[in-house]
Amino acid sequence: MIEQIVRELTNLKRRLDRLESLEGTPVWADWTPTVTQSGAVTVTVNNARYRAIGKSLRLQGTLTVIGSGTSGFAIVIGGLPVAAAYAAVSGARGAARIFRSGVTDYACTVLVATTTTLQFTGWNNTSNMGIAPAFGLAVNDQISFECEYESV
Repeated sequence: MIEQIVRELTNLKRRLDRLESLEGTPVWADWTPTVTQSGAVTVTVNNARYRAIGKSLRLQGTLTVIGSGTSGFAIVIGGLPVAAAYAAVSGARGAARIFRSGVTDYACTVLVATTTTLQFTGWNNTSNMGIAPAFGLAVNDQISFECEYESV
């Protein structure tokens, strides 16, 4: 009888361990993204958080530019908290907004460009933001995004 109880408790523990591994990070955790546009772009991280549930990783962030980028180059978010299982440049994984202070506001899709970076493309555009339309990030511009991807 005691052996059966021990066996059932062991099985229950195994099931609970499996469930915990599937849940991943049950709460939002902070991360520190990087931004490049030909070279490094200095930003203030207003908010950058992620949550993992199993292999599904959800990211959100709001960054304020305090440096500058180079027109004609893609805007790239790096330093993902967990590598993506695959790059899907042709598949949208989320939504973003690039607010160009005193200039304009762009609604974008988020793309997993490589297993460690994100890029943006305009809703009606196949080129990466920064290339077409061509612009360099500037002081007080803001990048806000939210996306989800499969992690390794």
